[in-house]
Amino acid sequence: MGMDGIQVDAWARLDANCPMKVEVVADEAQFELGHRDSSLCLIAEEDGLVKLVTIAEQALEQLRTVQEGDAATDAGSSADTATKNLASIPDHPPVP
Repeated sequence: MGMDGIQVDAWARLDANCPMKVEVVADEAQFELGHRDSSLCLIAEEDGLVKLVTIAEQALEQLRTVQEGDAATDAGSSADTATKNLASIPDHPPVP
């Protein structure tokens, strides 16, 4: 395992149509994002899952704040703001 607790660097774009499933096996939650032929799998122990949920809640709050601001700004500047906000989350990888 790497120094940062991760073995592989990979990313996936998630939207409302992305299949997602989870299975709990022993003391791990095993997530599959996408289809078996083209998927990203995450395995988390309880403490890792707590950390993931915490930053996901932060990201969701920031995205909703940006969406509320969309009514007052154009979509282009809001997309830039969303990217900057996501990048500001601690331990969040760079946004492509």
